[in-house]
Amino acid sequence: MGTLVQAGALLVASTAPGDLNEYYGFADTTSTIVTQATFQNLSTQYTIPAGEAVNAGAAYELSCGGSGTWGSTQQALTFQMNIGNGFGSGGVAASTALAASAGFTWGAVLTAVTSDGVSGWWAVLKIWLQETANAVNPGTAADNAFPLVVANTAVHSALTNASIAVSVQCKWASTTGSPTITNNLTTFRKIS
Repeated sequence: MGTLVQAGALLVASTAPGDLNEYYGFADTTSTIVTQATFQNLSTQYTIPAGEAVNAGAAYELSCGGSGTWGSTQQALTFQMNIGNGFGSGGVAASTALAASAGFTWGAVLTAVTSDGVSGWWAVLKIWLQETANAVNPGTAADNAFPLVVANTAVHSALTNASIAVSVQCKWASTTGSPTITNNLTTFRKIS
């Protein structure tokens, strides 16, 4: 990463690896709906260009959010990180986390950092869900708000000399009861 800017210093574009001119961001409001019981992209999928993340410490952040409806027959909802390929599954909202047919809002932030600039990645996915009809009252399924965290416990492999697809994915335990989750916006940015 580039050096910190001192108070009063003039920002000048640089071509040195890791400096400000390598940072970028994208945003999109394409809606995505997941109703399936197999992992699907929930967020917009972005691609890290081949060879861009070749320095250890190259970092990226994907944020997304939207709304959904818990199934009339309650179903568990599982999230996973996708960096080159799906991994880190384990952020599971139990089927009884929200009341049957409850409306909810949600948000997620995926942060990924290459550990070696070759193929090793560490990442964490933070998710929060909140039932929308009533004031929050944790411990009451009809009024829940809760966080989920997914992190890899071993280095994930995705070659940095190849293009790397990045997205947040999810799946329902079953389609019975017609559960839905909708993404309304996604932002993606290189942060270091």
